[in-house]
Amino acid sequence: MFTLKFNDMKKILLYTGLAFVAIKTNAQFTAGQKLINGSFSINADNNTNKLTNENRKNFGLSVNPSFGKFTTNTTIKNWGFVVGFNNSSIENSVLEGKSNSFRVGLQYGYTKLYPIVNNFFFTMGVGINATIGAGKTDYNLVSINNTSKFLNTGIGISPGFMFPLNKKILLQTGFSNLASLQFNAENRTEKSATGVVVSEVNINKIEFSGGTTAYSSSGIFIGFSLLL
Repeated sequence: MFTLKFNDMKKILLYTGLAFVAIKTNAQFTAGQKLINGSFSINADNNTNKLTNENRKNFGLSVNPSFGKFTTNTTIKNWGFVVGFNNSSIENSVLEGKSNSFRVGLQYGYTKLYPIVNNFFFTMGVGINATIGAGKTDYNLVSINNTSKFLNTGIGISPGFMFPLNKKILLQTGFSNLASLQFNAENRTEKSATGVVVSEVNINKIEFSGGTTAYSSSGIFIGFSLLL
Protein backbone atom coordinates (compact mmCIF):
# COMPACT_ATOMS: atom_id res chain seq x y z
CA MET A 1 0.00 0.00 0.00
CA PHE A 2 1.33 3.41 -0.99
CA THR A 3 1.28 5.71 2.03
CA LEU A 4 1.73 9.44 2.46
CA LYS A 5 1.51 10.99 5.91
CA PHE A 6 1.38 14.71 6.65
CA ASN A 7 5.05 14.91 7.66
CA ASP A 8 6.03 13.05 4.50
CA MET A 9 4.11 15.59 2.43
CA LYS A 10 5.95 18.48 4.08
CA LYS A 11 9.31 16.86 3.36
CA ILE A 12 8.41 16.27 -0.29
CA LEU A 13 7.44 19.91 -0.77
CA LEU A 14 10.55 21.16 1.03
CA TYR A 15 12.94 19.02 -1.02
CA THR A 16 11.13 19.94 -4.23
CA GLY A 17 11.45 23.60 -3.41
CA LEU A 18 15.15 23.39 -2.55
CA ALA A 19 15.89 21.52 -5.76
CA PHE A 20 14.12 24.08 -7.93
CA VAL A 21 15.65 27.16 -6.30
CA ALA A 22 19.02 26.25 -7.83
CA ILE A 23 17.62 26.15 -11.40
CA LYS A 24 17.27 29.26 -13.54
CA THR A 25 14.76 29.86 -16.31
CA ASN A 26 13.32 32.84 -18.11
CA ALA A 27 9.53 33.02 -18.03
CA GLN A 28 7.43 36.16 -17.92
CA PHE A 29 3.73 36.38 -17.13
CA THR A 30 1.40 39.08 -18.42
CA ALA A 31 -2.21 40.01 -17.70
CA GLY A 32 -4.55 38.25 -20.11
CA GLN A 33 -2.25 35.27 -20.65
CA LYS A 34 -4.16 31.96 -20.58
CA LEU A 35 -3.28 28.54 -19.18
CA ILE A 36 -4.49 24.98 -19.47
CA ASN A 37 -3.93 23.13 -16.19
CA GLY A 38 -3.91 19.48 -15.22
CA SER A 39 -3.22 18.16 -11.74
CA PHE A 40 -3.87 15.18 -9.50
CA SER A 41 -3.86 14.80 -5.74
CA ILE A 42 -3.33 11.79 -3.49
CA ASN A 43 -4.32 11.09 0.10
CA ALA A 44 -3.21 7.73 1.49
CA ASP A 45 -2.51 6.20 4.90
CA ASN A 46 -2.24 2.84 6.62
CA ASN A 47 -2.65 2.73 10.41
CA THR A 48 -2.29 -0.30 12.66
CA ASN A 49 -3.15 -0.40 16.37
CA LYS A 50 -1.28 -3.32 17.89
CA LEU A 51 -3.13 -3.12 21.21
CA THR A 52 -6.55 -3.61 19.61
CA ASN A 53 -5.27 -5.54 16.60
CA GLU A 54 -7.02 -3.07 14.31
CA ASN A 55 -5.89 -2.01 10.85
CA ARG A 56 -7.28 0.96 8.92
CA LYS A 57 -6.36 1.76 5.31
CA ASN A 58 -7.36 4.70 3.14
CA PHE A 59 -6.55 5.73 -0.42
CA GLY A 60 -7.98 8.66 -2.35
CA LEU A 61 -7.19 10.03 -5.80
CA SER A 62 -8.55 13.16 -7.49
CA VAL A 63 -7.95 14.48 -11.01
CA ASN A 64 -8.45 18.20 -11.63
CA PRO A 65 -8.30 19.66 -15.19
CA SER A 66 -8.88 23.42 -15.36
CA PHE A 67 -8.54 26.58 -17.43
CA GLY A 68 -6.80 29.69 -16.10
CA LYS A 69 -6.11 33.30 -16.97
CA PHE A 70 -3.64 35.83 -15.55
CA THR A 71 -5.61 38.83 -14.29
CA THR A 72 -2.29 40.49 -13.36
CA ASN A 73 1.28 39.24 -13.80
CA THR A 74 1.06 37.57 -10.35
CA THR A 75 -2.63 36.60 -10.08
CA ILE A 76 -4.40 33.71 -11.82
CA LYS A 77 -8.15 33.10 -12.07
CA ASN A 78 -9.14 29.43 -12.54
CA TRP A 79 -12.21 27.44 -13.64
CA GLY A 80 -12.21 23.66 -13.52
CA PHE A 81 -13.78 20.42 -12.39
CA VAL A 82 -12.71 17.47 -10.26
CA VAL A 83 -13.29 13.74 -10.47
CA GLY A 84 -12.21 11.54 -7.59
CA PHE A 85 -12.67 8.35 -5.64
CA ASN A 86 -11.83 7.10 -2.17
CA ASN A 87 -11.35 3.54 -0.88
CA SER A 88 -11.00 2.67 2.81
CA SER A 89 -11.14 -0.42 4.98
CA ILE A 90 -11.21 -1.40 8.64
CA GLU A 91 -10.35 -4.79 10.09
CA ASN A 92 -10.13 -6.00 13.69
CA SER A 93 -11.01 -9.08 15.75
CA VAL A 94 -14.74 -8.22 15.66
CA LEU A 95 -15.44 -6.25 12.50
CA GLU A 96 -14.37 -6.15 8.87
CA GLY A 97 -15.61 -3.46 6.51
CA LYS A 98 -14.84 -1.73 3.22
CA SER A 99 -15.98 1.64 1.90
CA ASN A 100 -15.93 3.09 -1.62
CA SER A 101 -17.04 6.51 -2.78
CA PHE A 102 -17.01 8.51 -6.02
CA ARG A 103 -17.47 12.24 -6.57
CA VAL A 104 -17.57 14.88 -9.31
CA GLY A 105 -17.61 18.63 -8.91
CA LEU A 106 -16.88 22.13 -10.16
CA GLN A 107 -14.22 24.53 -8.88
CA TYR A 108 -13.48 28.24 -9.17
CA GLY A 109 -10.70 30.23 -7.56
CA TYR A 110 -7.77 32.60 -7.53
CA THR A 111 -4.06 31.90 -7.11
CA LYS A 112 -1.58 34.56 -5.99
CA LEU A 113 2.10 34.20 -6.92
CA TYR A 114 4.84 35.42 -4.57
CA PRO A 115 8.31 35.43 -6.22
CA ILE A 116 11.06 33.92 -4.09
CA VAL A 117 14.15 33.66 -6.31
CA ASN A 118 14.96 32.85 -9.94
CA ASN A 119 11.29 32.65 -11.01
CA PHE A 120 10.53 30.21 -8.18
CA PHE A 121 7.16 31.17 -6.68
CA PHE A 122 5.31 30.48 -3.47
CA THR A 123 1.60 30.28 -4.33
CA MET A 124 -1.54 30.74 -2.27
CA GLY A 125 -4.77 29.53 -3.82
CA VAL A 126 -8.27 30.29 -2.58
CA GLY A 127 -11.10 28.37 -4.22
CA ILE A 128 -14.73 27.39 -3.89
CA ASN A 129 -16.12 24.02 -4.87
CA ALA A 130 -19.41 22.21 -5.31
CA THR A 131 -19.30 18.41 -5.33
CA ILE A 132 -21.83 15.60 -5.51
CA GLY A 133 -21.09 11.93 -4.94
CA ALA A 134 -22.16 8.55 -3.69
CA GLY A 135 -20.64 5.84 -1.53
CA LYS A 136 -21.18 2.35 -0.18
CA THR A 137 -19.92 0.58 2.93
CA ASP A 138 -20.09 -3.19 3.50
CA TYR A 139 -19.55 -4.81 6.91
CA ASN A 140 -18.91 -8.49 6.26
CA LEU A 141 -19.15 -9.83 9.81
CA VAL A 142 -22.46 -8.20 10.71
CA SER A 143 -24.10 -8.49 7.27
CA ILE A 144 -25.04 -4.80 7.07
CA ASN A 145 -24.29 -2.32 4.30
CA ASN A 146 -24.67 1.44 4.11
CA THR A 147 -25.25 3.52 0.99
CA SER A 148 -24.98 7.28 0.90
CA LYS A 149 -25.44 10.25 -1.39
CA PHE A 150 -23.83 13.57 -0.56
CA LEU A 151 -23.54 17.19 -1.59
CA ASN A 152 -20.59 19.30 -0.53
CA THR A 153 -19.86 22.99 -1.01
CA GLY A 154 -17.06 24.93 0.55
CA ILE A 155 -14.09 27.23 0.38
CA GLY A 156 -10.50 26.11 0.83
CA ILE A 157 -6.97 27.47 1.00
CA SER A 158 -4.26 25.64 -0.96
CA PRO A 159 -0.61 26.75 -0.48
CA GLY A 160 2.12 25.47 -2.75
CA PHE A 161 4.98 26.22 -5.15
CA MET A 162 5.19 27.03 -8.86
CA PHE A 163 8.22 26.83 -11.09
CA PRO A 164 8.54 27.39 -14.88
CA LEU A 165 10.27 24.42 -16.50
CA ASN A 166 10.55 26.51 -19.66
CA LYS A 167 8.72 29.45 -21.24
CA LYS A 168 5.56 27.40 -21.83
CA ILE A 169 5.33 24.75 -19.08
CA LEU A 170 4.86 25.39 -15.35
CA LEU A 171 5.21 22.80 -12.59
CA GLN A 172 3.01 23.17 -9.50
CA THR A 173 2.87 21.27 -6.22
CA GLY A 174 1.35 21.88 -2.80
CA PHE A 175 -1.48 21.00 -0.41
CA SER A 176 -5.10 20.89 -1.58
CA ASN A 177 -7.52 22.53 0.88
CA LEU A 178 -5.04 22.65 3.75
CA ALA A 179 -7.68 24.68 5.59
CA SER A 180 -11.31 24.66 4.49
CA LEU A 181 -14.84 25.57 5.56
CA GLN A 182 -17.36 23.03 4.24
CA PHE A 183 -21.10 22.47 4.20
CA ASN A 184 -22.00 18.79 3.84
CA ALA A 185 -25.45 17.33 3.19
CA GLU A 186 -25.70 13.53 3.21
CA ASN A 187 -28.48 10.96 2.93
CA ARG A 188 -27.44 7.65 4.49
CA THR A 189 -29.41 4.38 4.19
CA GLU A 190 -28.62 1.21 6.14
CA LYS A 191 -29.83 -2.16 4.88
CA SER A 192 -29.67 -5.71 6.20
CA ALA A 193 -28.26 -8.64 4.21
CA THR A 194 -31.77 -9.36 2.87
CA GLY A 195 -32.18 -5.80 1.56
CA VAL A 196 -34.53 -4.59 4.29
CA VAL A 197 -34.02 -0.90 5.18
CA VAL A 198 -32.93 -0.73 8.83
CA SER A 199 -32.55 3.05 9.03
CA GLU A 200 -32.41 6.16 6.88
CA VAL A 201 -30.96 9.45 8.09
CA ASN A 202 -30.21 12.88 6.64
CA ILE A 203 -27.10 14.65 7.90
CA ASN A 204 -26.42 18.37 7.45
CA LYS A 205 -23.35 19.94 8.97
CA ILE A 206 -20.92 22.80 8.65
CA GLU A 207 -17.34 22.07 9.59
CA PHE A 208 -13.91 23.66 9.53
CA SER A 209 -11.05 21.36 8.61
CA GLY A 210 -7.40 22.07 9.32
CA GLY A 211 -5.74 19.61 6.96
CA THR A 212 -7.00 17.80 3.90
CA THR A 213 -10.63 16.74 3.49
CA ALA A 214 -12.31 13.79 1.86
CA TYR A 215 -14.89 15.93 0.08
CA SER A 216 -12.73 18.00 -2.23
CA SER A 217 -9.35 17.47 -3.84
CA SER A 218 -7.46 15.80 -1.02
CA GLY A 219 -3.86 15.57 0.07
CA ILE A 220 -0.79 16.68 -1.82
CA PHE A 221 -1.26 17.75 -5.43
CA ILE A 222 1.16 17.77 -8.38
CA GLY A 223 0.28 19.41 -11.67
CA PHE A 224 1.45 21.05 -14.88
CA SER A 225 0.25 24.17 -16.69
CA LEU A 226 0.63 25.02 -20.36
CA LEU A 227 0.89 28.72 -21.19
CA LEU A 228 -1.05 29.64 -24.33
